[in-house]
Amino acid sequence: MLKEARKFKDTPVYYYSDFDLEGTEWDEIFPVRYNFAKMGLTFREQLCIKARAEFNLSYQSGVSDAVAKTTESIVLCPYNSPKANTVRNVKYVFIDKDLELIFNKI
Repeated sequence: MLKEARKFKDTPVYYYSDFDLEGTEWDEIFPVRYNFAKMGLTFREQLCIKARAEFNLSYQSGVSDAVAKTTESIVLCPYNSPKANTVRNVKYVFIDKDLELIFNKI
């Protein structure tokens, strides 16, 4: 996922995390960032921002997949194979690189 993130280096981002990213590789890639967890936005407001974003990097949960039509979406799938519905035009990144190559050609 970090390889995909580096394509957008230095782009201001919104993210959701309960822990601080300072001192991590994410901090280096995205030094200007806004944490949804600290902003008090509703879920719908967050979805609106995600839908209008230039890109979305996320963990497979269905939320970022749902806004894929309007933005470049890259989703980390932590399993060796898809465990839920998948969405066209979403790039799924798998732990197993061979599976990633096969799946994203579908």
